[in-house]
Amino acid sequence: MRLECLMEWTVLDLGVSFRFDSLRGIAAFLDVLFTAVAKEALVGHYGVDNNETMKVPRSGGADPNGNQPGNLYVTIKVREDPVFRREGSNIHVDAVLSIPQAILGGTVQVPTLTGDVVVKVRPGTQPGQKVILKQKGIKTRARYSFGDQYVHFNVSIPSNLTQRQRELIEEFSKEEQGEYDKVAVAGASG
Repeated sequence: MRLECLMEWTVLDLGVSFRFDSLRGIAAFLDVLFTAVAKEALVGHYGVDNNETMKVPRSGGADPNGNQPGNLYVTIKVREDPVFRREGSNIHVDAVLSIPQAILGGTVQVPTLTGDVVVKVRPGTQPGQKVILKQKGIKTRARYSFGDQYVHFNVSIPSNLTQRQRELIEEFSKEEQGEYDKVAVAGASG
């Protein structure tokens, strides 16, 4: 946090999590820092971007003659989140699938800014494939809507298999190769 008094204006750098900002705006964060006048000027500013500066009129330091207070300029530093990645009003999160989930489909629990949701996984989901959760991103100041949340699927490949798992995978591989051979033979004879 940086606070400077430069004649008629004051600069304040604040670090805030975009997860916190997107849910409550920065108003709750400002409760302990500012007077009612300064807080009122900043309340409701959702979707603040990194290094964005907001002006709060007449809430800074006084001029050298002790007359009217100057303006307060608040520069917001948005911290990176350990779970979510932000791109404007959209957020991105990774979801790890097991091989059976990727092949057969199912469901997976995914974090959002408002809590976990269950997302349907379609059969045959590929690594890197994504689904979009509409309106689960960050509310922006320029619009009255929320961005989207992108869920990126990663497939976890086990490094240690039981003997039974190994046998099943080998059987699957042989069957898949047999189907491939049948298609190749049919194509060559047709």
